[in-house]
Amino acid sequence: MIIKHTLIPSEGLFLRAYSFDDKEFIPLENVFARSIGALIGRLIGPDRDGRKGLEYEIKFRFIKDFERYVGLRFFVDRIEMVDEGIVFRCNELSMRGRESGCRTFRALDLDRAKVKCATVIAREESWFSGDAQEGPCYG
Repeated sequence: MIIKHTLIPSEGLFLRAYSFDDKEFIPLENVFARSIGALIGRLIGPDRDGRKGLEYEIKFRFIKDFERYVGLRFFVDRIEMVDEGIVFRCNELSMRGRESGCRTFRALDLDRAKVKCATVIAREESWFSGDAQEGPCYG
């Protein structure tokens, strides 16, 4: 999964998640449910690689609660990641499967780690996608 954001000050945060596998949306929806309440993604067009797209809108008044819970800070032009919790690795994924890219980071649980990996790391590294697993990168 890859997650892209658009922040419109005083209006809201829009997250567009793209994946070939509907199960990959579950960690993001779990994070919403635990931080700001259940959100249902609105079906949007696929990305250029053909992945299904869902858009989630977080109303302006709930953005801080979501940020605190997931350990991210959203800005119009960037995202900052809070490094807290246990060690996870974000593994690079391509259309062919797992690739060699890996980045170690921290999150408070696996759902939050998957969201951080897909929202920040995979995008910063220009990967097709990223998948989080517990433990550091090897090698």
